[in-house]
Amino acid sequence: LLTFVEVHSDSICRPFFGIATGRNLFYHVPGIYHDRSAVVAFADGHVEKKKWLDARTYSPPRGMAWHDHAYTSVNNRDLTWLQERASVRN
Repeated sequence: LLTFVEVHSDSICRPFFGIATGRNLFYHVPGIYHDRSAVVAFADGHVEKKKWLDARTYSPPRGMAWHDHAYTSVNNRDLTWLQERASVRN
């Protein structure tokens, strides 16, 4: 299970990374600091460099209200990947 992932600097507001499970939206957007990728840490101790595939993940819109925590991204493979590895599922 996912325990840590870098957060995109525009969507940082709390000291954690959150996603909305069971819905098509990001709570926080993952970081893109390593060639459109982020380092993801897992509960079993391993880490992965995850390359984001969807432009809505690695190039989120500028000027949106990030603190609403409701960045909708329907059919986003990256969001699905994160949700499948989340520590809590709805």
